[in-house]
Amino acid sequence: MKRLYRIALSSAALLALFSASAEVPVSYYQSVNGLADSALKTALSKLIYNHQEVSSYNNLPDYFKKTDAYVSGGVQYWWDMYSNIPVATNITFGRYMNREHSFPKSWWGGSEATPAYVDLFNLYPSEAKANQAKSNYPLGEVSTSTFDNGVVKIGYAVTGQGGGSSHVFEPNEEYKGDFARTYFYMVTCYQSLTWTPKYMYMLQQDTFPTLKSWATDLLSTWALEDTVSQKEIDRNEAVYKIQNNRNPFIDYPDLCEYIWGNKKGVKFNTGSISDPVGDPELLTPVQDTALDFPQTAVGKPVTARLYFAGHNLKGNLSLAITGADKAMFSIESKTLSSTLVNADGGTSIAVTYSPTAIGKHTARLIVSDGGLVGSRGVILNAECLETPVLSPIIATEATDITADSYTANWGIVKFKIIVCRIFWGISLNFLLLKRSPFCRIIVVCQVPNHRCIKIGGDALYGDLLNILVAVF
Repeated sequence: MKRLYRIALSSAALLALFSASAEVPVSYYQSVNGLADSALKTALSKLIYNHQEVSSYNNLPDYFKKTDAYVSGGVQYWWDMYSNIPVATNITFGRYMNREHSFPKSWWGGSEATPAYVDLFNLYPSEAKANQAKSNYPLGEVSTSTFDNGVVKIGYAVTGQGGGSSHVFEPNEEYKGDFARTYFYMVTCYQSLTWTPKYMYMLQQDTFPTLKSWATDLLSTWALEDTVSQKEIDRNEAVYKIQNNRNPFIDYPDLCEYIWGNKKGVKFNTGSISDPVGDPELLTPVQDTALDFPQTAVGKPVTARLYFAGHNLKGNLSLAITGADKAMFSIESKTLSSTLVNADGGTSIAVTYSPTAIGKHTARLIVSDGGLVGSRGVILNAECLETPVLSPIIATEATDITADSYTANWGIVKFKIIVCRIFWGISLNFLLLKRSPFCRIIVVCQVPNHRCIKIGGDALYGDLLNILVAVF
């Protein structure tokens, strides 16, 4: 199978990429012991929701190199669960590879304000055509396919599945458990999100059980038949080091049965309740967690939050910033109450980057005291770019005036305004390229009683539109 093939040819590379222990941290799940059903699901949500967000959606490929890559013949490739086309990690995302929300973002309305938008437990590198074919269809088993690349299928669902969707997405057998555990994570971590009504194929609007019965039956079957692989274990550890949270359905494969399956009503026990209860433990951040800041400019400070969670810590944690660029970073407090860190859900502090020079800057945040033995370091990464200078454009008198066009003169840039009447079904890009390879839309005028076109797309939504086109 493909999974075995990749593991065999890249075991050394995986050891280099994933150096963290695969053992579940002691006491990480202490707060969920002895709970069942909705109480268990809600406790898990509180545990994993507060986590370290990645720096930005655009930077996801940099994180994927740590979570979803393998090496063959000295070349690093994306580990793609949507296709078996080998794509090297040095390509630019967009044309060949996409940042794929396996649990579609449209299901919660696409908001970027929620951590779900950049949660690595839901995001994977995906071959572009397979991702586009998947669209936002629910998971399911395909009876008749409309897309099949040998790894994934999209098509009409078998009887009883699909939740009213026209199509479903079926992954390869070796990855069905991966997708099931991803969906279990999402409906647990983000159980309080408001779902988009027209996309509630698998969902219902509540915190428990959140999944419709047909969906729980399907996902539970997939999770039990496709057991947790070494790939998932390694990825769980890699994401933990980045986000400081874990996917509990990977750590405890039968956990889904306690929430949705045949163990409902049975109290869940991680087996760690006999662990020492008096030892101070800092669960997050883990050693060498990287706190990445968005790019900014001199005079434009940016702030990121660092999450803390622990058990049995005493007194206060001490925080200090060290390193050559330490003067460009600051924290809101040099101490952090252990009471807050020990509480369910933990707490967070604000770390601010205030650059005084252009370039990349790094420092370390050192965490100590609170009863801990030794200290823990968090890497602070940031970059300051040159501030762009925009020059004003001055309009001058129009020339070459005709009945349907004229040349507008704006400083040193000249462009022609063309009024186009476009009927439904015509490719916008094709029409503009026939006029000039340098066409740009600057204004779209909607004809009364007709829908407007979708900017950036190829097809028009209106029946008849007037387009103002700038030809440079």
